[in-house]
Amino acid sequence: MTGSLALDTNAAIAYAAHAAVVRSIIEEATTVVLPAPVLGELLFGAALSARAAENRRGVLALAQRCFVAPVHADVAGRYASIRAELKRQGRPIPENDLWIAAICLE
Repeated sequence: MTGSLALDTNAAIAYAAHAAVVRSIIEEATTVVLPAPVLGELLFGAALSARAAENRRGVLALAQRCFVAPVHADVAGRYASIRAELKRQGRPIPENDLWIAAICLE
């Protein structure tokens, strides 16, 4: 796959676990976006792991390969719109997933 893609936490974990299909897709992408909340979730998981220092290094190595997409004012506006629409539909999703979606859509 060529082009851009954004990673969610599950894809990043699969990449770190050397899942062949996931690694292939990510390595063929020209741009890999790592939303800041995903980076936070990965660092949190590393901190709680039995091999915290090693896992943190792995997360940071992945982050170096990616464009870490930040949260800024436009993303916050997109977050508010998505959250409001999902609430109106009665279809809430987890907070971090909202932020990830907002970053990717913005």
